[in-house]
Amino acid sequence: MRLSESIKYWWQEPRKASDVEEERKVSALELFYDIVFSIYLARITRWDAYASLTWIHAFTFFLIFSLGWWVWFNSCIYHDLHGNQDVRTRVFTFAQMFGMGSVAVYASDPLAVNFRGFAFSYAFLMFLFALIWLMTGVYDVDHEPYSKPYALVCLIVGLLFVLSVYVDRSARLMLWIFSLLLQFSIYFIVYAVNRKKGLDVTVRYGITHALKDRFSRLVLIILGQMVAQLVAGVYSSEKVLAINFKKAFIGMWVVIAIWWIYYDLVPLERPHDTLVSIGFWTVGHAVMDFLLCLLGTQVMRTLILGDMQVIYAFVLEHYTLPLAIFLFCAFIVIGTLREVKVHQQARNWGRLFMLVSIGLFLICYFSPVSPRIGIAVFFVALYLPVIAEVVAQVRVNYKKDRHRSNLEIMM
Repeated sequence: MRLSESIKYWWQEPRKASDVEEERKVSALELFYDIVFSIYLARITRWDAYASLTWIHAFTFFLIFSLGWWVWFNSCIYHDLHGNQDVRTRVFTFAQMFGMGSVAVYASDPLAVNFRGFAFSYAFLMFLFALIWLMTGVYDVDHEPYSKPYALVCLIVGLLFVLSVYVDRSARLMLWIFSLLLQFSIYFIVYAVNRKKGLDVTVRYGITHALKDRFSRLVLIILGQMVAQLVAGVYSSEKVLAINFKKAFIGMWVVIAIWWIYYDLVPLERPHDTLVSIGFWTVGHAVMDFLLCLLGTQVMRTLILGDMQVIYAFVLEHYTLPLAIFLFCAFIVIGTLREVKVHQQARNWGRLFMLVSIGLFLICYFSPVSPRIGIAVFFVALYLPVIAEVVAQVRVNYKKDRHRSNLEIMM
């Protein structure tokens, strides 16, 4: 092989978005990037856990999470649409990882103490995305109507973050909020503009199996971080106390329930190829990821409490509302999915009982019940969708076995 041919083989053009690889699996490179992104989530979660509990701080936490999540999402869709197993894809992914790592370094109090490092690091990522999306439009002519405005938005956002370094804190906050709104609205702008030209981005470039799997694995990473926090809470003191195990057990049962509900009901299929389904599926996952990070901060706050009655009251006050919203988002996301043949009835039962659990969580949050009674209702609500799903699946299997037995008798 000639040198020029070898270079061309290892430094390929971005894969055309129309060349959809339906059976593609999530690569080790994508998982590597997700681990780096998980460090960012761990940093902002720890920062939020040890900060003051105010609405302004909660909004700041949501803003910082959303800015990072949008970077992760961009990496996901770029790799899914245009990634190859070549040096080019790896170089640009590693560059994103360096940028994400730099953002994570300054993710502790990014609006005040570390605003310069955070803003410049985030601007670097935006300029990088502007470059790679612009080059994508050059190599993939059919995708140019989508990549050009996308690259322009990334460039504008990068410039806004550079500008935010030279203004006061309140103006900086406004610039970052505007940047976030611009980032999330670009999908609908690109869709609307190209729909007038007779192009439908959702039909041509829907959610692939690999992208679905990558979204579901991020949930697993966040749950793993919660378990790590619980384990750290048990051995953090000089002497391991029984109350530390009790606090960890409460957190573990919450993590197990979330894992069971999500992975048995949500990632079984992809959403329908419509703008509404893909939009609700994507935003629903973003909100669920945020709520899991928020629950992670509450778990860390629980670990510093020293009385079980206080812990029960804290769980009822700070766990129930995020869990209710999480289940509501899961309820919406499941409604966007295509039907599955094997598990559909069980999923319908689990989804239905999510509404009952949401009602019980809201009762625990708003009603002045005793901590002991409230914590009992809390765990009933937490596992109702799981119980309903299991019962429904047992019924389905029983009917199948009974039908099979009747056929054998008739024969």
